[in-house]
Amino acid sequence: GYQVGGSARKQKDSSAFLGLPHTRDSDALGFVVDASQLPRFERSTLLHTRDPEIYRAPLLLIRESIPVDPWEPRASRADEDLMFHASYRGISFADSIDGAMWCRYIQLVIQSSLLPFSMLMLDGRFGVEREAVHQEALERMPVVPLNRLSGSSRQRLQSLSDQLTGSMTAELAAAIDEFVFDSLELTRNDRQAIGDLLETGT
Repeated sequence: GYQVGGSARKQKDSSAFLGLPHTRDSDALGFVVDASQLPRFERSTLLHTRDPEIYRAPLLLIRESIPVDPWEPRASRADEDLMFHASYRGISFADSIDGAMWCRYIQLVIQSSLLPFSMLMLDGRFGVEREAVHQEALERMPVVPLNRLSGSSRQRLQSLSDQLTGSMTAELAAAIDEFVFDSLELTRNDRQAIGDLLETGT
């Protein structure tokens, strides 16, 4: 995201972004961003503005240090264009086919138990030296392409994503896990192994 910088460093014109909602000083974005509640960008200069294309909705805003706690939003979905600052990494799906559905899908995957399980298996430091997940580790998570999901799976995806507009519950967390595990065609033993590892490893 954008960086403000200090007066001693060379600034760039940011007037093209004036009036856009932005995330600075709004740390609790929730699962779905309400852009109407965000402040409007008012700065005429920035140290780094970034490419304007990265601020186009649908957007998934991923915290720089992703919490393991399943009750906390690990990624926030934005359905309107907005600017995000350097505490977030953003993924714009504006130019993607089925971009809005991809945005919802990836949010569910990140929110599922697959994330901490993958980190325990793929990152030797996770659970020992640190508890937060770093974004570069996300690239190694398995994700089934959206176009390979059945029509009924896509309906489940939409329904679960719609439920994320509220607060997380134990029932919703379990349903998200089930959906993600079903997409990967995991067996009952696979699911049990994931649950056992998370109980002992985090």
